[in-house]
Amino acid sequence: RGRLTELLRQAAEQAGLDTQAPMQSLSDLLPCAWYAPGVCWALSSGVASGTGEAMFQASRPVTRQEGAAMVWQTRLLGMAPSGTAELTDAGSIASWALDAAQWAVSAGGLDTQNGAFHPQDTLTRAEGEALLSLLP
Repeated sequence: RGRLTELLRQAAEQAGLDTQAPMQSLSDLLPCAWYAPGVCWALSSGVASGTGEAMFQASRPVTRQEGAAMVWQTRLLGMAPSGTAELTDAGSIASWALDAAQWAVSAGGLDTQNGAFHPQDTLTRAEGEALLSLLP
């Protein structure tokens, strides 16, 4: 989660967006962590949220629905993403991630398995790179 937020912050910065954000009060985020600017920016801009109890869990693996939602939210900051895909397991995708998952599949950032998105599966590094390629 920490790595993805920092990569998204860098992409947003390259797209000309303001990525300055105040340090967040999280019990598991050290100000000196290389990904801290990304976490703070993602939380401040609404790209990501904490995991409760003043924690972010930066080292926890990202699920496919979380990754799709983070990239979707980053795109919303600069340009509106469009496109939807029919997903056979749409009912198992969290409501906050459904539009993002449909967009990620329709834009070619994530694949399905026979139309199923598998939202709780861990996002692989290759899938993360494919999602990042959808940013301007």
